[in-house]
Amino acid sequence: GVRMISAWYAGLYGVNMPDGLGSAVLPGSHIILQVHYNVLYSAPEAVQTSLVFKLDDEVEHAALIQPWTNFFWVLQGGMDIPAGEPQVTHSYAANPWALPPFIEAFEGDVGARLYTVALHMHLLAVSGRVTIERADGTTECLLHITDWSYTWQRAYTFQEPKNLYPGDRLAIECTFDNS
Repeated sequence: GVRMISAWYAGLYGVNMPDGLGSAVLPGSHIILQVHYNVLYSAPEAVQTSLVFKLDDEVEHAALIQPWTNFFWVLQGGMDIPAGEPQVTHSYAANPWALPPFIEAFEGDVGARLYTVALHMHLLAVSGRVTIERADGTTECLLHITDWSYTWQRAYTFQEPKNLYPGDRLAIECTFDNS
């Protein structure tokens, strides 16, 4: 199947996974690089993109890099952020174990460790939050940016990994200003 092996954002240097973690790339695999160049604010110019991979023969645990979003936002044309509206909030929460590719990646009651979190909201964003809604009713904030800047569109690594257990839900809330 198709899986992300990494992610990169403008202004971000290379990222190493924590020791013992890695994404499998089997012999004969094809690696697809998706790049978005922005020519809205400047004239197009020649660019030479290069990649550097860190390879290990084996790792202790397989990593899963997974965008967390309401896929209806993606598949049905995006989030509705009407012109002239100064505050539009979209939110989504779901049990990741009920959705592919989590179903394939995790079995049983083991849970998972989260090492990083990111928000990807472009220029109209005002604030964003990512939380874990625990099965016991408590909430744990993973990332909360109250005064969004496009330059903060990157991955944030936790000092200590966060545990995610079956029954927990991942939640995202994004607020935009399209005035």
